[in-house]
Amino acid sequence: MKGYKVKIKSRRIMGDYRCLHGLLKNNELPVKLRGRIPKNEIWIRKDQYTRTNVRQAVLRHERNELRLMKDKNMKYKQAHRRAQISEHTWWLTDKKRDLRRYIRKRLR
Repeated sequence: MKGYKVKIKSRRIMGDYRCLHGLLKNNELPVKLRGRIPKNEIWIRKDQYTRTNVRQAVLRHERNELRLMKDKNMKYKQAHRRAQISEHTWWLTDKKRDLRRYIRKRLR
């Protein structure tokens, strides 16, 4: 992602978080990670990074979230919700495409 370094971190470091970035305020980060993530970094959990489709979806979400926070001056929670809507829209579009392929195959 342009302007950001993507760093792969273990589950031991990330806990249950899939991805975190340096623009999060300290009160929105787990206590053990407060002040540790540089503003120009995105940390992604290793198991999320190794699966290509998951990595793409997670980083797309983060890119949308960061863009909204920087360009639209949204707070994290607002930007996160908006990024989730985009994510769900993309997922539904992808599933719709898969369904069309499946139907075409079955009708042949």
